[in-house]
Amino acid sequence: MGRRVVTTLVIVIGSLLLWTAVPAGWLWLGHRLSGDPATGNGIALLGAVPSMVIWGWLLYRVQLVHDRLGGDTPYVGGRSGWLKSLSAERDPSSATLLERSLVVSAILAMSAFALWLLLGPAAPWPSLNPVAR
Repeated sequence: MGRRVVTTLVIVIGSLLLWTAVPAGWLWLGHRLSGDPATGNGIALLGAVPSMVIWGWLLYRVQLVHDRLGGDTPYVGGRSGWLKSLSAERDPSSATLLERSLVVSAILAMSAFALWLLLGPAAPWPSLNPVAR
């Protein structure tokens, strides 16, 4: 397997883990360190935010390696695509693999959370909760 394929997999899987495993891991750790749910949530919040920032920075570094392996010019600054005017002409291929992967993984993570919230064990209505039947 080529190095560029490996960096692609790292970026895609790492993007999904950024929104799922990092916060879940901190929730688990926070509740293991504290018997009080409020304190456990506080520990999780204080730990998850910096961890997600560091994880995102590591994914950015992998993106730079991915660009170099593909012969692409690494991003060196300028305005990001999301900061440009909607009326400005943009190259649709200007988004990096990391940007696309983060957007798709965030949408997937939020959709999964919404489904869990609506259909999971704590659903506000028992008719949609298959566990409560």
